[in-house]
Amino acid sequence: MVGVLKGSIFFLSDLARAIDLPVRIELMGVSSYLDGNETTGEVRITHDVTTPMGGRHLLLVEDIVDTGLTMQFLLDNLQAATAGFAESVSCLLEKPARTKCVR
Repeated sequence: MVGVLKGSIFFLSDLARAIDLPVRIELMGVSSYLDGNETTGEVRITHDVTTPMGGRHLLLVEDIVDTGLTMQFLLDNLQAATAGFAESVSCLLEKPARTKCVR
């Protein structure tokens, strides 16, 4: 499980406890916002995973998917960095009216 900091941490914890399989948790920090509430459209990694993800089945956990740009960036980034990457996404809330990209 790869959680997106900081918002997903409580949802990630609850989800990990509900999964009846051994799981490992990694965290990533990303930002696409400057000082306000509007996205800049440019996503940057502020904290990367510390364990190699190659060949693993990953569940990407996010609190809120707003425009979808950050999620798309994360999926592309993890796909490029891992061979045999199997992707799944779980988000607590989604804002479909604001979605700009759909994967």
